[in-house]
Amino acid sequence: MKRSFTLLALCAMSLATFSACTHTNEEDPGPNPNPPGPAPSELTPDEHKQKLESIAMQLVDEFNPADFNTLTESLASLASYLPFEEEEDEWGDSGEVPEVTQALKSGSVSALTSAITRASEQFIIDANNGAIEVEGYRFIFDESGEPSYEELDRTGVVEVAWDNAVATFTWGENDGRYTYYFEEEDVEYIVEVPSYINVSLKIDNVEHLNINVEPKVIDNYTFAPKLTIKIYGGYEVVTEVNADSQKLNHNTTLNKNAKNLISATSEFYINGFTNPDNWLAEYEYGDGYVETGYDPEEYFNNNVTSAQFRYDVLTLSIIGSCSDIQKMLEEEEKLYDSSDDDATYYNALAAIMNKYLDIIAVYNDTDERIADIKWQGFYNHSYDEEYDCETITAGCEPILIFPDGSKFSLEQFFTMEDFEDLFEQISEKFGE
Repeated sequence: MKRSFTLLALCAMSLATFSACTHTNEEDPGPNPNPPGPAPSELTPDEHKQKLESIAMQLVDEFNPADFNTLTESLASLASYLPFEEEEDEWGDSGEVPEVTQALKSGSVSALTSAITRASEQFIIDANNGAIEVEGYRFIFDESGEPSYEELDRTGVVEVAWDNAVATFTWGENDGRYTYYFEEEDVEYIVEVPSYINVSLKIDNVEHLNINVEPKVIDNYTFAPKLTIKIYGGYEVVTEVNADSQKLNHNTTLNKNAKNLISATSEFYINGFTNPDNWLAEYEYGDGYVETGYDPEEYFNNNVTSAQFRYDVLTLSIIGSCSDIQKMLEEEEKLYDSSDDDATYYNALAAIMNKYLDIIAVYNDTDERIADIKWQGFYNHSYDEEYDCETITAGCEPILIFPDGSKFSLEQFFTMEDFEDLFEQISEKFGE
């Protein structure tokens, strides 16, 4: 079933990357004579190139590399303080040991005091009793330097300072409980879930990074976690997932100063995915030994029925759906077992994907269809005289089919020559 999962990931995610090579194929799909949804745009392919380049340049213009420089430098500085494992160089000599690591291994609280600057009343170093008390936990160091700890409370704040930066870690009280009974061992597992976990990094009293996680365990079979990342300069990435007994939804957005730049949404219909009992799978080995384990990927592959997805980049949208994922995967499995050569296989695989996948590119501000996105198989065989060897490349790639019937692979359409201004802008802004 690994091939099926790869195919499903290809269908849902490759549209976001838009990377392909120019190839030839034997059977190109034609334009949809009665396309549903948005009306076809009257622009020519060359006019679409100009408009798409303009959209891409607007996106690039929203990013300022200088916004990330201070953050990158500060995080690199933090690495020198963290208790990473010692690494040996190519001569077998140990490298420089971070100060915090030295303090931890020495078991000396006073040494640790000099390595970590106390930044709030909620970070307390008890040198007399050989302990560090953080709101929520009390760490006690013995002679070996290995700390033990006792839990004081779920709500906590820890602040650590280095150079001109302060990192603050906070977490909230229990907001939910996930309970699972493991029948084989007759054990009930209970996981207490905090209401939030937050990490904030300030440099010169200005916040450059904020990461906030809200687990949101609604009940034992319904989850709605949310991740929010804010970066200095007005950038914000928000990812939300909602999983219940019938479907799995996902939404990710990239915003700058409250303006949406990029978004990706998907919805998969699958019954019982949030019930771990459904993930149980048996693996039989050659000696007759049978092992039971959890395999949510296998359950997803075998039970997801249909999907919808959408990617937005400013005024450009890629909208798609898969009508019957299980039938598509079954046909792919049969094709794999019966195909004798790569060329036949990938041409037939592209036909299967075109049968079940409906994908279009549109301008979302005018609700005009740019092109249908279909798939084609390719097979190239070449001989390299210099190295005296044969090279074979084969696979499936997306193609753009415009309302006038013209067809382009992505590499044929997005050329350096036609998008020269965009590439120059990227080079000037971000370097070679």
